[in-house]
Amino acid sequence: MGKLFCFNIGEIENISNPGERSEAIRKIYLANDVCKLSRPGRFADIDPIAVSLMSNHKKETIDIHDVAVSDGSTAVEFYRNIVKVYGKEGVRFTLSDKYSTLRVRKSFLTGVYDAEGKLVCGYVGPLSLGRRFKSTYPFGWLAPILFPDNPDDLDNCEVVRLFDGTAQEMLESGEVETIDYDVFEETITDRFTYVRVMNCLNFSYFSSEMLLAGIANLTSSLVDGGILQVGRTLEENNENK
Repeated sequence: MGKLFCFNIGEIENISNPGERSEAIRKIYLANDVCKLSRPGRFADIDPIAVSLMSNHKKETIDIHDVAVSDGSTAVEFYRNIVKVYGKEGVRFTLSDKYSTLRVRKSFLTGVYDAEGKLVCGYVGPLSLGRRFKSTYPFGWLAPILFPDNPDDLDNCEVVRLFDGTAQEMLESGEVETIDYDVFEETITDRFTYVRVMNCLNFSYFSSEMLLAGIANLTSSLVDGGILQVGRTLEENNENK
């Protein structure tokens, strides 16, 4: 029969335990059927190479942008590898993901929306209507009726961030920072010394035109002599290229 009741994903901000928060976030499927599940150690084979390349920069602070980080767990690993070599004082680290936030309209009818204003999940009191979970919900057909996409008051809704527990703690302490960033829409000029984009700019996801636009935006965000790292994880052996 599927599930009638489940954890309200609009309440993630109320989870104080980092491990429990991470577990809850990794079960979420967004409106485009992308999940926030990431694998620790996923880029362990190439992180040392990236860290060594940063030594070419003579500036006092290395300004890094890790793009499309999903739940942020691999960004945390990347950051920790960097500060081991250069120290926290020498590193400014920014992480971003277009789908790092949810907008929540809280009431008896609670709607949860993604960055594009599309419904992720709806709740009538404690009853979940599902729609974007792996499990089947018997009343899911009601969700798009009660919770249409792009509600007029979306900008006034509560914002919930979808970074894992450790990444969220680092953001709250100011150790790292985040920005709202869409690689295809946003232009930042002459800021970063190193930009990393993994498992995002793939031909299987986007057209050639979109990929070229994304590369142009990322390149413009680099300072003179900055480095852009673009790669993907090969499914057959988990090797990164």
